[in-house]
Amino acid sequence: MNEEITASILGIEATSGGCMFITDTNEWHRVYTKDPLIQSVVTNAFLSASQIKLEIKPGREIHRVMAFESQGQYSYSPSWFQYTLTRIATQYSPENGHRLEAFISGHDGIERQYNIQDRFLQKAIEAAFTLYAVTFPESENRIDISLKENEIIKIRIGYELTDHESK
Repeated sequence: MNEEITASILGIEATSGGCMFITDTNEWHRVYTKDPLIQSVVTNAFLSASQIKLEIKPGREIHRVMAFESQGQYSYSPSWFQYTLTRIATQYSPENGHRLEAFISGHDGIERQYNIQDRFLQKAIEAAFTLYAVTFPESENRIDISLKENEIIKIRIGYELTDHESK
């Protein structure tokens, strides 16, 4: 049987083909979706700091998003992430079409360019850029990424839920 929860979205962890959201309902949990529309709507709830009502399938998959209203500005800025998203752009090639380019610097301060084809990863980068450009213009755009062979395979923004925090 599906469960309904009302939660705040505290973080996003995007991987190729899927997206995990960190929720707070009195306890922190992970919920996920592979659906692009649900992922986009929940990302908007994250960016607007809205309470959101979700219908969750067994296994913590988001089945449906109920109506919610924007609550205003985001209230915190994660400063412990090790990367800074400095700028974004789009690139086009006849072979691959359009892709997102993310310019990210690490602890060494060197800015590196990453091409991102996967739509879920693109959405997370867009959300991170929007979050800081609109709500924290005076702060650094801190994110965390995981790399495999110089390709981004995971992006985290907001709070990160570690295994010992999961209930």
